[in-house]
Amino acid sequence: MQKLYIEPSRNTPEIHFSPDKNIFLIRGKSSPEDVRTLYYPVIDWVKAFIDEIIDAEDKIFTPDHPLIFKTDLSYFNSSSAKFLFDIFIELKRLLSSGVPVKAEWYYDEEDIDLKDAGIEIALLAGNGILTDPETEKNLMRGQKELFELLENLNIAFEYHEHPPLATIEDAKIHWRDYNSGRCKNIFFRNHKGDRHYLVILEHLRQLNIHDLEKRLRQGKLTFASDKRLKKYLGVEPGSVSPFGLINDKEKACSSFYG
Repeated sequence: MQKLYIEPSRNTPEIHFSPDKNIFLIRGKSSPEDVRTLYYPVIDWVKAFIDEIIDAEDKIFTPDHPLIFKTDLSYFNSSSAKFLFDIFIELKRLLSSGVPVKAEWYYDEEDIDLKDAGIEIALLAGNGILTDPETEKNLMRGQKELFELLENLNIAFEYHEHPPLATIEDAKIHWRDYNSGRCKNIFFRNHKGDRHYLVILEHLRQLNIHDLEKRLRQGKLTFASDKRLKKYLGVEPGSVSPFGLINDKEKACSSFYG
């Protein structure tokens, strides 16, 4: 199918759809005077493209090469939101047909309204494909390298995933179907903030933090901040794991097992 390209203007976004290059991008500001003139041809193109993909015998999009739809808008008005919603509905049609789709919604980290708007559109469309690229980057950093390392070392493993969990009681709900060892992981920093410690314990064991402070001779230990978790282990709160150490490129962390 022929690509679609609409140049940006002061109040309209760049729209670039090029299937051969897996480019599906809407970028800029979307506040057109006549929203129908701008978006009707876009919706028609998207519908025709999706029909073509669904009917094609040769699948150009696969789990390893999904269709990636990127929305990078600094602002969009309510009229534009309706058409963005229509595009997400069409993407859902692709997903329902077994075509792998990933939608990335970009926004300034301080623009919470724009972030929430993207999530709301995705939820209304019900497609479950929207991702926050920055969050995904932090959560997934090092996972590919970890899997490759385990395979190269001939270490057999099973991968199970659960949401971030704050307590052992929360974790037990997700552990009940797993026949494996269970641990809790706590990430500390020293009082200067120049040393970090990952403590791994059997999940029922209590940590004597004062005893640990005496052993380390680093003064008072405190929980490391969310920012430090991301920086050194590449994970979010509730997702601390010994495997996060693969992201410690600066070798700023020490680990203790008990």
